[in-house]
Amino acid sequence: MERDRALLLADRHQPPPLWRLLRISLCPVCRLRWPCPRYLDARAILLGNDRVDVAALLRRNSRWRA
Repeated sequence: MERDRALLLADRHQPPPLWRLLRISLCPVCRLRWPCPRYLDARAILLGNDRVDVAALLRRNSRWRA
């Protein structure tokens, strides 16, 4: 349950790709500088156990392409 909520928060607080192109560095939900504390907390929960499958899922679903 906690991981599902964290995944939802991480996805919701990620800015759209167009914002990156326009260099807008605000969280779309809480309007703080991105990465916002809620996004960082959710990501820490998801990656806390160093689970390779969760990290791969985040990379695959990420809006940012490295």
